[in-house]
Amino acid sequence: MKTYHFLVMLVGTYIWASIPWSWIYAKVFLNTDLRKVGSKNPGWTNLKRVLKFSHFSKFVKIISLIITLTLDIFRGIVPLMVLEVESPYIQIIAITALLGNFFPVFLGIHAGGKGITVGIGLMLMLNSMLGIFTAIYWLTTLFLFQKDIGHASIMGALAAVLLASWNIYYGQDLLYSNITVILIATGIILRHAPNRAELNELIKNMKVKKEANVKKSLGFQES
Repeated sequence: MKTYHFLVMLVGTYIWASIPWSWIYAKVFLNTDLRKVGSKNPGWTNLKRVLKFSHFSKFVKIISLIITLTLDIFRGIVPLMVLEVESPYIQIIAITALLGNFFPVFLGIHAGGKGITVGIGLMLMLNSMLGIFTAIYWLTTLFLFQKDIGHASIMGALAAVLLASWNIYYGQDLLYSNITVILIATGIILRHAPNRAELNELIKNMKVKKEANVKKSLGFQES
């Protein structure tokens, strides 16, 4: 492959992955800048938070989330599906797509998303079974931890790391793709790093509440 052809692919991938569909939706239909509300992140998970407080009906909210989630996932799928390149070029393109999400040219380099939706799209193309399992696991934890969306994303990324590591250890095919999945998932975890403090605080509060309930059931009175 000629160098300039590959560079054009990288630039096109970066621009495509930089398109902030969730931010566009919020700006057009909610007249809201996601960078100024909720978690102040322009990604889909913050749109999910903000939509809860919108005047839309539940049906419209669900349809809106499905459409924007699909568009975000396709930011990862499209470059790897359209560009017919082989390893290791496809892995480099995948990392470029993730960077486009992290540092989007349209919102300013430092105002990007945290990568979970685009990352799942990339995983689906790099290792379809791993991507499907990660997507199901993430959506399940997202449903279970609706008030803690960031933690669900961390758990989904951790699942991807474990699955890819398992594949590598047991000599499965797609070695480079599995390594790339680990890099993508690690990037997602690092982007969610601030949520770790919130997670620790959540666990602490849960323990305190549990202890208080146990004491109450045993008839202890607060002094």
